[in-house]
Amino acid sequence: MKWIAVSEGILVLLAGETDKIKQSFMVKYPLNPVGNCLTAYELSTGKELWRHQETQTIEERRIAVHRGRVFAACSEASVLCRDLKTGELQWENHDPAQLGNLNSSSNLRNDESYQRTEPNKLLPGAPVLLTQKAMTVLDKGVVIGDYSTCQKGQHPKLISLSPENGSFQCKLPSSDYPNLFTIGEDIDGNWWTRNGDLIDLTNGKKVGSLGMPGGFYVRNCGSTISAPGMLITCHGLIVDRKSGKTLAKSEVKSPCDMGTVVSDGVIVSPPSSCRCDFENCGYRVLMSGALLHPESGLNPAKQLETASTTVPPPLDITALDWPTYRGNCERTGSTPALIPDLTVQRWQWKPAKPVDFHVYTVTNPERTTSIPDFVPSPPIAAAGKIWFGDASGILRCLDAATGQIVWSLPTGAKMFTAPTVWKGCLYAGSGNGYVYCLDAVTGRELWRFHAAPLDRRMMWYGHLISTWPIVTGVLVRDGTAYFAAGHQGINGIYVYALDAETGIQRWEAHKFSFPANNGGGSGAVGPLTIANGRLWLAGGGAWPVSFDLKTGISNQPVADNGYPTRGGDIGVIGGNFMIYGGKRLAFGYDEQERDERIFFSLNENGTQRFPDIGVRPNGMLSVWDAEMFVQTHHSNVLLEAWSVPKLTTFLGAQIVSPKDLASNGPRYYPKWVPPPEAKPANPPSSPNSTNPPAPPSPAAAKKPQFLDTPMQCWHAENYEVRAVALTANAVVAACKINKAWVFATFNRSTGELKSSSPLPSEPTYSGLCVDHDGSVFITMRDGSIASFGKS
Repeated sequence: MKWIAVSEGILVLLAGETDKIKQSFMVKYPLNPVGNCLTAYELSTGKELWRHQETQTIEERRIAVHRGRVFAACSEASVLCRDLKTGELQWENHDPAQLGNLNSSSNLRNDESYQRTEPNKLLPGAPVLLTQKAMTVLDKGVVIGDYSTCQKGQHPKLISLSPENGSFQCKLPSSDYPNLFTIGEDIDGNWWTRNGDLIDLTNGKKVGSLGMPGGFYVRNCGSTISAPGMLITCHGLIVDRKSGKTLAKSEVKSPCDMGTVVSDGVIVSPPSSCRCDFENCGYRVLMSGALLHPESGLNPAKQLETASTTVPPPLDITALDWPTYRGNCERTGSTPALIPDLTVQRWQWKPAKPVDFHVYTVTNPERTTSIPDFVPSPPIAAAGKIWFGDASGILRCLDAATGQIVWSLPTGAKMFTAPTVWKGCLYAGSGNGYVYCLDAVTGRELWRFHAAPLDRRMMWYGHLISTWPIVTGVLVRDGTAYFAAGHQGINGIYVYALDAETGIQRWEAHKFSFPANNGGGSGAVGPLTIANGRLWLAGGGAWPVSFDLKTGISNQPVADNGYPTRGGDIGVIGGNFMIYGGKRLAFGYDEQERDERIFFSLNENGTQRFPDIGVRPNGMLSVWDAEMFVQTHHSNVLLEAWSVPKLTTFLGAQIVSPKDLASNGPRYYPKWVPPPEAKPANPPSSPNSTNPPAPPSPAAAKKPQFLDTPMQCWHAENYEVRAVALTANAVVAACKINKAWVFATFNRSTGELKSSSPLPSEPTYSGLCVDHDGSVFITMRDGSIASFGKS
């Protein structure tokens, strides 16, 4: 099936050969998006009304239903119209003088012939998904593209045909992207261009502009549609057409060639395979409802439920322990603990029913996808215990020496990240909108705090959770517990600071928004961090926002004309430098995302300094300590180590004042390139060997590059890394070597592989922690956790 539509109680579909899917750098798409069999069914009875085998093929994006008729552009430069109920041919236009080279096979699919180098510019180069052959039908015209004069890299010419008889009406202004941007019947069937002009489809003349202050500019490469009184972009931005007021920010990415779908009062954003900078993926559905004022439900006295005032005795937690996500509040992923020279699996704990995490094929054996659900959270370890949660909402404590279960607590909703242990208390956030404080040793509840402002539920990738889940986990510093409730910015984000022992609220912040920049505010998408007296919250597609630790006053950084990255991790390097990126909150385990990581620096007051500096390695956030910075690269098959002193020196040397920002130009992307003498450290044989990129030519190096300050210590190839940590004497990783998942240790100084032990199952992303004695605990996708240590 290539295309489907429902209109007036009739289901119409276009059928053809099975899709042959191609996966490119940014997107996946069918190589044969055409069919030639049109069929209509009566929905109430399932009766076939008519079937017509066309002699020419129809591209799946060049067919539409409008007011009782089916319109289609065929492969041999013809456009036809059939009656929806009978299938009878109403008209056909195959005049090349009018249509030009509409359906030339050379233009069938050319997604990889364009790149966006700056707003409104398309040039040959890297791929971006384009709707090159789309059709839109309004009362006044059938709009399609004319490729007869469109050379590579140019915008196609758009033409309008009469919906009544198919005759040529006029040529239309070309779009900045080869997409069709449509307006509904409430604007008299006129056609809206990207710059906000209204065009009469019968003659191509401008008849007005949208009444919005400052106009309405859309940077999206996909379609924008109209619903009564509003415009909806494929990036989820919803704007009131008359006032220009933003009703919903850009938080999702619909397919470029489809855009957002509106029907029966429901707004649906279908999933997109594009790698745009939006945290949310998959389907998102919005519907009409009463205007919510969630802040009206905020009442600290009622939100706090105290079960016991008896504070448990403090645990013996040292600097060698791993008491929170990535080991510490700075999220460095490192520890001063020592790893034994030889490590073996000591035990494995399994749930009563292991999780089925099989990888299944969608439409193409060469392209698979998997379910990112029902996996454990990253673990933490301290004082002889291990704690972790899971997607079923159960929080568990295990004995670190034996793997025996000590206690468990069901919270009733998915747990998104690792808990935190502080003194004798364990803190965990749940998808039900509650934060729990428990006795870390016994699991006895001390207090819980309902951080969600209202008791409201929604479905989230198959899980029933609060509209305001605790995605960030809980961060504890100097007796204060920090966390945020909420996920998507459209519903509001609520950031809290509570007394860690009593749960009494110290401050709450919700009157802030994520800066949109070129992307949209996604909300809370990952754990928090602390730098220079401020609490930092990752924003997914938006830049991080920070809060004063004592007052909660927010301070939003203004990005250096940059392009926000997705990813839920944020951390602090060397006290004054931030790093932001990592995996999205929801992802498929087969997704080889080329997710950008961003560095930016802070002054002593926690204010962002410029410019932000982006690099495009892959997968997970790096790990680091005062001397070494270790990251994955090239689809996670390359480990490389940098010198932290050299890295921070380089970052500090790029700082400019905000007034110089305009003259400094847009953000640049310096890439570290290994010097000629650098060689891979002890690489295993693998058919997937990835070579480092070639150094840029001197002429191309107009901006400072990492090569100007050589900082690499070593790099090791052919390891598909899922989780990594840096210790005092080693780099440890859950990775794949020669198609087998192993726990591996690498020499910290040289990157050489020291030892490896088979893993009992496939590991989770970032699901690794290191105990004070050098024991390593790794969570698996089947719900189990394994311990590795001295033999």
